[in-house]
Amino acid sequence: MYTIALCDDSLDALDRYSCLIRRIARRRRLDIRILTFVNAENLLFLISEYPEHIDVLYLDINMPEVDGLTAAKRLRQLGCQTEIIFLTVWKKYVFDSFEVRPFRYLLKDKLSPAEFETVLLEALDSCSAHTMQTYILKTPSCIIRLNIHNIIFLEVYDKTITIHCQDKTYNFRDTFTRMCREFEPYGFLKISQCYCINPTFIQEAYNNSITLRNGLVLPISRRYKKLVMQALEHLT
Repeated sequence: MYTIALCDDSLDALDRYSCLIRRIARRRRLDIRILTFVNAENLLFLISEYPEHIDVLYLDINMPEVDGLTAAKRLRQLGCQTEIIFLTVWKKYVFDSFEVRPFRYLLKDKLSPAEFETVLLEALDSCSAHTMQTYILKTPSCIIRLNIHNIIFLEVYDKTITIHCQDKTYNFRDTFTRMCREFEPYGFLKISQCYCINPTFIQEAYNNSITLRNGLVLPISRRYKKLVMQALEHLT
Protein backbone atom coordinates (compact mmCIF):
# COMPACT_ATOMS: atom_id res chain seq x y z
CA MET A 1 0.00 0.00 0.00
CA TYR A 2 1.16 3.53 -0.83
CA THR A 3 0.50 6.42 1.54
CA ILE A 4 -0.07 9.73 -0.26
CA ALA A 5 -0.37 12.98 1.69
CA LEU A 6 -1.75 16.36 0.68
CA CYS A 7 -0.91 19.50 2.65
CA ASP A 8 -2.76 22.65 1.62
CA ASP A 9 -4.63 25.34 3.54
CA SER A 10 -7.35 25.28 0.88
CA LEU A 11 -10.07 22.71 1.61
CA ASP A 12 -11.22 22.93 -2.00
CA ALA A 13 -7.73 21.99 -3.21
CA LEU A 14 -7.52 19.08 -0.78
CA ASP A 15 -10.87 17.76 -1.94
CA ARG A 16 -10.14 18.26 -5.65
CA TYR A 17 -6.78 16.50 -5.68
CA SER A 18 -7.87 13.76 -3.28
CA CYS A 19 -10.69 12.86 -5.66
CA LEU A 20 -8.32 12.91 -8.61
CA ILE A 21 -5.88 10.58 -6.85
CA ARG A 22 -8.68 8.17 -5.95
CA ARG A 23 -9.87 8.04 -9.57
CA ILE A 24 -6.35 7.31 -10.77
CA ALA A 25 -5.92 4.62 -8.12
CA ARG A 26 -9.18 2.90 -9.13
CA ARG A 27 -8.28 2.99 -12.81
CA ARG A 28 -4.72 1.79 -12.23
CA ARG A 29 -5.73 -0.67 -9.49
CA LEU A 30 -3.39 0.90 -6.95
CA ASP A 31 -3.64 0.17 -3.24
CA ILE A 32 -3.43 3.59 -1.61
CA ARG A 33 -4.49 5.61 1.36
CA ILE A 34 -4.70 9.39 1.42
CA LEU A 35 -3.87 11.70 4.33
CA THR A 36 -4.83 15.38 4.23
CA PHE A 37 -3.44 18.28 6.28
CA VAL A 38 -4.70 21.85 6.34
CA ASN A 39 -1.43 23.15 7.79
CA ALA A 40 2.21 22.15 7.86
CA GLU A 41 2.36 21.95 11.66
CA ASN A 42 0.12 18.87 11.74
CA LEU A 43 2.09 17.31 8.91
CA LEU A 44 5.41 17.84 10.70
CA PHE A 45 3.98 16.46 13.95
CA LEU A 46 3.12 13.17 12.22
CA ILE A 47 6.32 12.80 10.24
CA SER A 48 8.59 13.74 13.16
CA GLU A 49 7.49 10.47 14.76
CA TYR A 50 7.32 8.38 11.58
CA PRO A 51 9.56 9.85 8.82
CA GLU A 52 8.97 6.85 6.55
CA HIS A 53 5.20 7.02 7.02
CA ILE A 54 4.44 8.86 3.75
CA ASP A 55 5.50 7.79 0.26
CA VAL A 56 4.42 10.84 -1.77
CA LEU A 57 3.68 14.30 -0.40
CA TYR A 58 1.85 17.05 -2.34
CA LEU A 59 2.85 20.27 -0.62
CA ASP A 60 1.51 23.79 -1.11
CA ILE A 61 3.99 26.63 -0.59
CA ASN A 62 1.98 29.67 0.45
CA MET A 63 0.54 28.62 3.82
CA PRO A 64 0.21 30.54 7.12
CA GLU A 65 2.54 29.97 10.08
CA VAL A 66 4.82 27.37 8.43
CA ASP A 67 5.11 27.66 4.65
CA GLY A 68 5.71 24.71 2.34
CA LEU A 69 9.42 25.37 1.72
CA THR A 70 10.15 25.59 5.44
CA ALA A 71 8.18 22.40 6.07
CA ALA A 72 10.08 20.57 3.34
CA LYS A 73 13.43 21.64 4.82
CA ARG A 74 12.41 20.34 8.24
CA LEU A 75 11.32 17.04 6.71
CA ARG A 76 14.69 16.58 5.03
CA GLN A 77 16.44 17.44 8.30
CA LEU A 78 14.45 14.62 9.91
CA GLY A 79 15.83 12.23 7.31
CA CYS A 80 12.50 11.98 5.50
CA GLN A 81 12.95 10.49 2.02
CA THR A 82 9.36 11.16 0.94
CA GLU A 83 8.92 12.14 -2.71
CA ILE A 84 7.87 15.79 -2.36
CA ILE A 85 5.77 17.34 -5.12
CA PHE A 86 5.17 21.06 -4.75
CA LEU A 87 1.67 21.83 -5.96
CA THR A 88 1.26 25.60 -5.89
CA VAL A 89 0.22 28.74 -7.76
CA TRP A 90 3.58 30.38 -7.08
CA LYS A 91 6.11 30.02 -9.90
CA LYS A 92 8.69 32.30 -8.26
CA TYR A 93 9.82 29.70 -5.70
CA VAL A 94 10.84 27.04 -8.19
CA PHE A 95 14.58 27.67 -7.81
CA ASP A 96 14.36 27.96 -4.02
CA SER A 97 12.77 24.52 -3.93
CA PHE A 98 15.87 22.81 -5.36
CA GLU A 99 17.45 22.76 -1.90
CA VAL A 100 14.97 20.13 -0.66
CA ARG A 101 15.25 17.88 -3.72
CA PRO A 102 11.59 17.89 -4.79
CA PHE A 103 10.37 15.25 -7.19
CA ARG A 104 8.42 17.85 -9.20
CA TYR A 105 7.26 21.47 -9.01
CA LEU A 106 3.73 21.77 -10.43
CA LEU A 107 1.66 24.89 -11.03
CA LYS A 108 -2.00 24.44 -10.19
CA ASP A 109 -3.35 26.74 -12.88
CA LYS A 110 -1.39 24.99 -15.64
CA LEU A 111 -1.76 21.40 -14.47
CA SER A 112 -3.89 19.03 -16.55
CA PRO A 113 -5.35 15.78 -15.13
CA ALA A 114 -3.15 13.81 -17.55
CA GLU A 115 0.02 15.50 -16.33
CA PHE A 116 -1.05 15.05 -12.73
CA GLU A 117 -1.49 11.31 -13.33
CA THR A 118 1.86 10.97 -15.11
CA VAL A 119 3.74 12.66 -12.28
CA LEU A 120 1.94 10.62 -9.61
CA LEU A 121 2.76 7.32 -11.32
CA GLU A 122 6.40 8.35 -11.77
CA ALA A 123 6.63 9.28 -8.08
CA LEU A 124 5.15 5.92 -7.04
CA ASP A 125 7.63 4.14 -9.30
CA SER A 126 10.43 6.04 -7.60
CA CYS A 127 9.09 4.99 -4.18
CA SER A 128 9.11 1.36 -5.28
CA ALA A 129 12.73 1.67 -6.37
CA HIS A 130 13.70 3.03 -2.94
CA THR A 131 11.79 0.28 -1.18
CA MET A 132 13.57 -2.35 -3.24
CA GLN A 133 16.96 -1.17 -1.95
CA THR A 134 17.75 -4.12 0.27
CA TYR A 135 20.63 -5.88 1.98
CA ILE A 136 20.77 -9.66 2.07
CA LEU A 137 21.95 -10.79 5.49
CA LYS A 138 23.36 -14.30 5.41
CA THR A 139 24.08 -16.11 8.68
CA PRO A 140 24.78 -19.79 9.36
CA SER A 141 21.15 -20.24 10.39
CA CYS A 142 19.18 -18.04 7.97
CA ILE A 143 19.03 -15.61 5.05
CA ILE A 144 17.16 -12.34 5.67
CA ARG A 145 16.28 -9.54 3.25
CA LEU A 146 16.55 -6.18 5.05
CA ASN A 147 15.23 -2.84 3.81
CA ILE A 148 18.18 -0.41 3.89
CA HIS A 149 15.90 2.49 4.87
CA ASN A 150 14.78 0.52 7.94
CA ILE A 151 18.32 0.01 9.32
CA ILE A 152 19.36 2.56 11.95
CA PHE A 153 22.90 1.44 12.76
CA LEU A 154 25.35 -1.44 13.10
CA GLU A 155 27.10 -2.25 16.36
CA VAL A 156 29.83 -4.66 17.37
CA TYR A 157 30.40 -5.93 20.92
CA ASP A 158 32.52 -8.87 21.99
CA LYS A 159 32.84 -10.03 18.34
CA THR A 160 29.05 -10.09 17.91
CA ILE A 161 27.51 -7.73 15.33
CA THR A 162 24.03 -6.32 15.87
CA ILE A 163 22.02 -4.69 13.10
CA HIS A 164 19.53 -2.33 14.73
CA CYS A 165 16.41 -1.86 12.59
CA GLN A 166 13.34 0.20 13.42
CA ASP A 167 11.30 -2.89 14.24
CA LYS A 168 13.84 -5.44 15.56
CA THR A 169 17.52 -6.37 15.88
CA TYR A 170 19.65 -9.11 14.32
CA ASN A 171 22.71 -10.64 16.00
CA PHE A 172 25.40 -12.67 14.28
CA ARG A 173 29.15 -13.25 14.13
CA ASP A 174 31.16 -11.53 11.41
CA THR A 175 33.98 -9.05 10.82
CA PHE A 176 32.84 -5.52 11.59
CA THR A 177 35.26 -3.93 9.12
CA ARG A 178 33.86 -6.06 6.30
CA MET A 179 30.25 -5.24 7.29
CA CYS A 180 30.95 -1.51 7.35
CA ARG A 181 32.54 -1.75 3.93
CA GLU A 182 29.41 -3.43 2.55
CA PHE A 183 27.19 -0.66 3.90
CA GLU A 184 29.35 2.22 2.65
CA PRO A 185 27.65 2.30 -0.80
CA TYR A 186 24.35 2.96 1.00
CA GLY A 187 25.78 6.05 2.71
CA PHE A 188 26.41 4.54 6.14
CA LEU A 189 29.09 6.27 8.26
CA LYS A 190 31.53 4.53 10.56
CA ILE A 191 31.76 6.79 13.62
CA SER A 192 33.91 4.55 15.83
CA GLN A 193 35.33 1.07 16.05
CA CYS A 194 31.94 -0.04 17.41
CA TYR A 195 29.30 1.86 15.43
CA CYS A 196 28.33 2.42 11.80
CA ILE A 197 25.20 4.54 11.34
CA ASN A 198 22.57 5.38 8.75
CA PRO A 199 22.84 9.21 8.56
CA THR A 200 19.14 9.64 7.74
CA PHE A 201 18.40 8.78 11.39
CA ILE A 202 20.59 11.54 12.85
CA GLN A 203 18.76 14.10 14.97
CA GLU A 204 21.76 16.12 16.20
CA ALA A 205 25.53 15.95 15.73
CA TYR A 206 28.21 17.38 17.98
CA ASN A 207 32.01 17.11 18.06
CA ASN A 208 32.02 13.98 20.20
CA SER A 209 28.59 12.41 19.80
CA ILE A 210 25.58 11.88 17.58
CA THR A 211 21.98 11.79 18.78
CA LEU A 212 19.63 9.58 16.78
CA ARG A 213 15.94 10.28 16.25
CA ASN A 214 15.05 7.58 18.80
CA GLY A 215 17.02 9.53 21.43
CA LEU A 216 20.01 7.21 21.54
CA VAL A 217 23.38 8.98 21.84
CA LEU A 218 26.41 7.36 20.21
CA PRO A 219 30.02 8.52 20.63
CA ILE A 220 32.22 9.66 17.75
CA SER A 221 35.80 8.54 18.19
CA ARG A 222 38.65 10.99 17.60
CA ARG A 223 39.90 8.91 14.70
CA TYR A 224 36.65 9.30 12.71
CA LYS A 225 35.44 12.72 13.89
CA LYS A 226 36.79 14.80 11.01
CA LEU A 227 35.52 12.43 8.30
CA VAL A 228 32.10 12.14 9.95
CA MET A 229 31.65 15.90 10.28
CA GLN A 230 32.71 16.45 6.68
CA ALA A 231 30.22 13.82 5.51
CA LEU A 232 27.41 15.36 7.57
CA GLU A 233 28.08 18.82 6.12
CA HIS A 234 27.32 17.45 2.66
CA LEU A 235 24.02 16.01 3.90
CA THR A 236 22.64 19.31 5.16
